[in-house]
Amino acid sequence: MSKKKQKKDIDSKEKISVTEIIQKNYAWIIGGLTFFGIIVRNLLKFIEYITGFAYFSHFCIDHNLYNYQNENYFYELCLSIIFVLACISVFYCFKQIKDNTKKKEYIKSENIVDSLLIIIFNLYIVVTTPRQQVNLVSVIILTTILIIIEFILSLLIFKEEKDNSPIQLKRDLINGLKTIPFIVIILIGLHYAKINIDLNLYKQYRIINNNKVIVYSTIDYYITLDCTINNDELTIYKGSQEKIENNNIKSQLIKFDKVEIKMK
Repeated sequence: MSKKKQKKDIDSKEKISVTEIIQKNYAWIIGGLTFFGIIVRNLLKFIEYITGFAYFSHFCIDHNLYNYQNENYFYELCLSIIFVLACISVFYCFKQIKDNTKKKEYIKSENIVDSLLIIIFNLYIVVTTPRQQVNLVSVIILTTILIIIEFILSLLIFKEEKDNSPIQLKRDLINGLKTIPFIVIILIGLHYAKINIDLNLYKQYRIINNNKVIVYSTIDYYITLDCTINNDELTIYKGSQEKIENNNIKSQLIKFDKVEIKMK
């Protein structure tokens, strides 16, 4: 029997075995996917709660006015997931460059593409992050710092090859599973911190009649706070909330040099 035929027979047996496993454990697989879906759904709801709590606490607004199941939130969450996947891709780019360097394949199309992806990704982060001053020198410095940090993280994530025996793989799986709850807690904490940092750096608001600022909006209503404007400086008085219908409301989008949030 030829090697090709033997390979085809092995592949067909593997396909049959996988099919048989799915057929025999169909109920368990459906139950597991359903259970996993419920966990993910409730986790997303909890993250949404944390998001609303952080945002409304920042402005001292009544949290009961938060509109749950807000479509904008899920769009932003999808963008965040895409961003995380992009980060993982960048880490893998570092791994590919490292592996090619070990093989002494310095000039390779794969290395060029990976390097471009790393630079473009980090440039995007630096340029789109709000801050007081943006110039070429600061962009280059911050981009370089990010690339160095990502390179170090990639070395920690993609370590040297380990023992691939079934016992070791089972042990690694258990170790991975037991750390998941703590990773989720850390990620939620980082998400909460990111929201507060973004709000402190945010400098663009919609103003109504030069004395009201829109801090939250839904399809049906706005939540506004009292504010004062002095040249290019905006002072928002948190806690002075007012819920108004958003019909026939004229507002102006203004970008300020400085935004201060304080109690009235």
